[in-house]
Amino acid sequence: MALENVHWAEIHKLPCECVKKKLQCFEYKLLHRILPTNTFLFRIGNEDTPNCCFCNIQNETTEHLFYECHHVINLWESLKLHVQNHVDLILSMENVLFGIRNDHSAKSANYVIILTKYYIYLCKCNDNLPNL
Repeated sequence: MALENVHWAEIHKLPCECVKKKLQCFEYKLLHRILPTNTFLFRIGNEDTPNCCFCNIQNETTEHLFYECHHVINLWESLKLHVQNHVDLILSMENVLFGIRNDHSAKSANYVIILTKYYIYLCKCNDNLPNL
């Protein structure tokens, strides 16, 4: 393969574009309540239990999975401590689920929140506990 005609600028853009699209798709599904949780999957017969895949105590709703589960609470608190010198994370349920609005300085905080929610969902899909 000859590397003379490779368009490196385009090649370097690809990972950013792919990740951006994947995160946009994930956030779209989450905001439109079409991201499957165990409560829904149990209702349609694809899961044995509606319980949370992490704590196995409460029903796995969107709110529980991304904010209320004690494993996820620990992750959010660890993350907040880890980035406190760089990003101001205000972790209310509304901010975690819908993002921080009406604050132009919150762009980096919103990015961290979206990445963390995506990580939580990947942990769910791979049967891993989320941790920092």
